[in-house]
Amino acid sequence: MNEVSPQLVGYRLNIGSVQHGWYNIDNRHVPGLDCLWDLESIPWPLEDSSAIIAQMGHVVSRINPARWGMFILMDELWRILKPGAEALWQSWVDANVDFYSKGTIDYAKSWAELMEAELAAGKGLHEAAKDMRSKANPEGITGYMFGMACQMLIQAWAHGDQLEKWRDENLNY
Repeated sequence: MNEVSPQLVGYRLNIGSVQHGWYNIDNRHVPGLDCLWDLESIPWPLEDSSAIIAQMGHVVSRINPARWGMFILMDELWRILKPGAEALWQSWVDANVDFYSKGTIDYAKSWAELMEAELAAGKGLHEAAKDMRSKANPEGITGYMFGMACQMLIQAWAHGDQLEKWRDENLNY
């Protein structure tokens, strides 16, 4: 990992944190940061085709999908990366392995899979969400974990907009 073609010349771009030896851009001021910038303010103050590699960790969860979402972020990365450059992704899932965080993620995955099976069988999302909410939770999660799981699915799942309506109508949001 972090290997780049020796033919590429440019800088290594690190988004969302600070890593020694990389050009670091983030919307939070931390020691060692090279560029303090609102990551949702496009374009970033970086030249086209200038980075030979890019990596980001814990950035996706900070992107407001209502503002512009992941597609514009990806477009911006491809603008900045040189042809043949590599983009590395640190998965939020992989970074959250403690019991509480992993339990929330596991519940969200299980609930989405159960709802998708119900949708495929002809049920509507509102009915599937209600019916599968408890079935996805055999270990028991807290209300906060459920709220976080809802938010993850609302932001990342293909049926997130419908799930948000269900949540708002049924859970007093």
